[in-house]
Amino acid sequence: MTIEFDVNNLTCKNVKDELLRLEALKSDLTSVLIGVEPASLLSAPKLNHWLYSERFVHTIIGFVDEHPEFPDEKMHMTSQIICINQDAGWARSTSRLYRLGERMDD
Repeated sequence: MTIEFDVNNLTCKNVKDELLRLEALKSDLTSVLIGVEPASLLSAPKLNHWLYSERFVHTIIGFVDEHPEFPDEKMHMTSQIICINQDAGWARSTSRLYRLGERMDD
């Protein structure tokens, strides 16, 4: 899910829903990390005949500057974009916050 902030639609419902989802994820991962079965496992849905799959997620590509791991002015693809506010000039991926410069023409 990508939450796109728009100056004409300043709702926080999606942000609150996403925070609740992420808090549940953090709780489950913390349980696994300390060697305890997540409490939510007892009520979790069961997947039968499952296999790994891939799906589309929103990312941003562009020429990066001041990235701690990549050289300046190289084409870079972000991890999944979780939240973006184009008017304020920022985007948050799963790994870090980005300042947005000029947008490439569509």
